[in-house]
Amino acid sequence: MSQHRDSVLSRQSTGVRFLVHLLPSSSAPSWLGWPVAATVPETSTDWFGWRLMTGNNRELARSAFRFPAADLCRQAVRDVRSGSTRIATDVVNDRLTGRFSWRGALDGVVVAAGRRYQQEQGARHAARRFVGAVAGAEVVDAVRGLPDWHVPVSAR
Repeated sequence: MSQHRDSVLSRQSTGVRFLVHLLPSSSAPSWLGWPVAATVPETSTDWFGWRLMTGNNRELARSAFRFPAADLCRQAVRDVRSGSTRIATDVVNDRLTGRFSWRGALDGVVVAAGRRYQQEQGARHAARRFVGAVAGAEVVDAVRGLPDWHVPVSAR
């Protein structure tokens, strides 16, 4: 029994992976910490975004754009992976909160962003981790839904 369990566990992915998420139209990107650099026109439809996750489910980065379809989101993931050697990052300071974040640009277009940090050093370290992980990251086929936490549970 233990041998079977070990072989099943060894087949599970423990590495860095891209996840594609479906988000409800009622969820504003800023509520979820998503960047607001959306090129998709505001509509009443659901939207998609990707996140790069570590093996222990910590977020390394998320897409800087909202996408109207899962296929477009997956194509963006492929573009980021294939262009990983051309990604340039910079740290951004939010003067209102004093927190630091980072963003990654591919050929001059911002494609990824990181969470906010209390210190600039944390944001710089996270940006380096993102760049180092992108090329080797697995792409998960399934689309995962994320709820809008600003909508009451009874309305979901």
